[in-house]
Amino acid sequence: MLIKAPCEFESSGLMNLVNEDAYPRLGASLDLLRLEEGSSFAFSSNGDEYLILLFSGSIEVEEGTFSFGAERKDPREEKAPIFHISSNKSVRVDSLRDSEVLLIHTHSPLEFPSSFFHSHESIASSTMLEGRTDRIKRPFYETEEKSYSSLFCGELITHQGSWACYPPHRHSEPEIYFYRFFPKGGYAFVEDGESVHRIEENDIVGVVDRDNHSQVTAPGFNGYVLWIQRLKSPGESIVYELDSRYSHLDG
Repeated sequence: MLIKAPCEFESSGLMNLVNEDAYPRLGASLDLLRLEEGSSFAFSSNGDEYLILLFSGSIEVEEGTFSFGAERKDPREEKAPIFHISSNKSVRVDSLRDSEVLLIHTHSPLEFPSSFFHSHESIASSTMLEGRTDRIKRPFYETEEKSYSSLFCGELITHQGSWACYPPHRHSEPEIYFYRFFPKGGYAFVEDGESVHRIEENDIVGVVDRDNHSQVTAPGFNGYVLWIQRLKSPGESIVYELDSRYSHLDG
């Protein structure tokens, strides 16, 4: 399903992009938090597990005795700084300069110590299909690394004219994709089952029902993709299946 971005984005404050209660089949929520330099935002995680992702800027996050800071200038070049917060915590985010923060959360009663870390990073499929699927892949963590987490998330940096998540694949878990482009004005096409969506800045695609999915970025632009998957059970690995029609393309 395609969830179009709001026509107007607030210059500061919290904007809900996906609500798990409104879209229960997607299994998670996503908020965009914009903070001006010197401003703060406080919230309670209530019954949700949170991944606080710094997209750009400089922030400090406090939760009880936990306090860490991070900065990021260019998501294309730098790994993702992530704060991991469990349910039933009081959290404050302080902005040291104008910042954009993505709040990923899902219903989960489990409690665990708050932590700060950076994503993994790898170059994915750089030689496959003459480099047409070359991209940077940044999973926040592998499922076995955080057996208490109900989320598996990460970033993709796609190159101009290149495919990602290709050949088309599927899995039982629902998935949310959030898109940005460099420079702004870029676009992509996303395969979502039997549908194809034209994707622009801040658009979201939700994949459900084990539908095949893949995507391609228009020439002249880099794509940024945040993926969010709600696991069947905390720490459980995802089983990916390749459509047999495209099995000759794998590897």
